[in-house]
Amino acid sequence: LLQPQDVAAAQRLVEMIGIRRDGREFPMEIAMTPLTIEGITIFSAFIRDITGRKEAEQALKNYAQQLEQINHQLDGALREAKAATEAKSLFLASMSHEIRTPMNGIMGMESLLEETDLDAEQRTYLGAIGQSARTLLALIDEILDFSKIEAGRLVLASAPFALEDCVQSAVELLAPAAHEK
Repeated sequence: LLQPQDVAAAQRLVEMIGIRRDGREFPMEIAMTPLTIEGITIFSAFIRDITGRKEAEQALKNYAQQLEQINHQLDGALREAKAATEAKSLFLASMSHEIRTPMNGIMGMESLLEETDLDAEQRTYLGAIGQSARTLLALIDEILDFSKIEAGRLVLASAPFALEDCVQSAVELLAPAAHEK
């Protein structure tokens, strides 16, 4: 006879492989519970086919593996994208600085030429050259700002803006080409 502490320990839920009448194997779960009736202990057992649960567990395991593989691929793609962005930013910064040097030379020569004797037409052309150089330098600065934005290092500053001057500059810059047409 089992003692009460032995009865509690005898309660079990066991997974095993069963064999169907046709000989095929299947996963099953056996739940055994001891019952004591009038001092006699008997066991009650229930057998359950757990094929569906095992298939669902395997499908879930496969899905988790697929997600892990996708995460590794995404991590690799993210590292590559960050490296490409960094390379592009370095390239933009380097090229901007390389272009800025000769542009400063052009602007310096424009200042020297401004101090010489020029007729009105030559002064107009020199003004257009100077304005074009300043516009190109501003564009280079914007490229550098874009690099700073991508790198997360841009600091915003407030600056006055004269719309009339901006429009006048654009008109003066484009006027020669417009007159030709």
